[in-house]
Amino acid sequence: MAIWSSFEVGEDENENFIHLLEPASGTSPSCIIFFTLGGVPVLSQFPEVFYKEFLERLEVKTNCATVAVPFDAGIDHSAIADRMAENMLSALTVLEDERGYSQSLPKYAIGHSTGSRIQVIAIATSDIGEKLTGAAFMGYNNFEMRETISSAMTFTMESEVGGGSEGSQSPPPLLNLAARAAAALGLEFKLSPTEVDQMLQSEFNKELLNNTMLFQFETDNLDSTPSFMANFVGDAVRPSLSIVAGTHMTVSKSVF
Repeated sequence: MAIWSSFEVGEDENENFIHLLEPASGTSPSCIIFFTLGGVPVLSQFPEVFYKEFLERLEVKTNCATVAVPFDAGIDHSAIADRMAENMLSALTVLEDERGYSQSLPKYAIGHSTGSRIQVIAIATSDIGEKLTGAAFMGYNNFEMRETISSAMTFTMESEVGGGSEGSQSPPPLLNLAARAAAALGLEFKLSPTEVDQMLQSEFNKELLNNTMLFQFETDNLDSTPSFMANFVGDAVRPSLSIVAGTHMTVSKSVF
């Protein structure tokens, strides 16, 4: 059985719990994976619940150690990405200095949904990108705020259907209200979708980009993968694309 644990990084009010999944075999891992969860806050805090099957299957297949990095909900994705990058680097220090992980282990970033967006910003604006061998983004979400709120609706509705609540497929009233309020007040993420696209073109590590894979689900209206790929049309260095069966929330239920 896979080994889950957690430890704290940061100081005082900036302390964060990092979730660690280590090889069930007890052997040294083949690599380190930094996993960033979907943007619905409850998903981010409990990877061992909502992404359990996916992460444990990944460990079985690759003998990897996975560092699941939660992040707080908020509209300032620039600041959130800064904190995430700091937490990733701090977690790496703990693994290498306190747990005896070899500094030569390959390191990868995997993100889902809005978690992929946060990772893109973190990689482009911090030193974490230089530590990575490759990256994978699943159901990449770079929509405006009102559209991203629908990811919470999707999670809620798909969870109810999956749990047998037949007929309960209407978005929760509170989330509907949040989406309307965001549109009415003109609320938007920092950075905007256009700014993230510009960041991808000018600041994302080119060597890492060449070792980046995007996974696009066949049935997914919350996916911005085509716009990600459009940033590199005709470029010699560009990410790879794989289209897989499933919906936006497939990865939080099982996967691939």
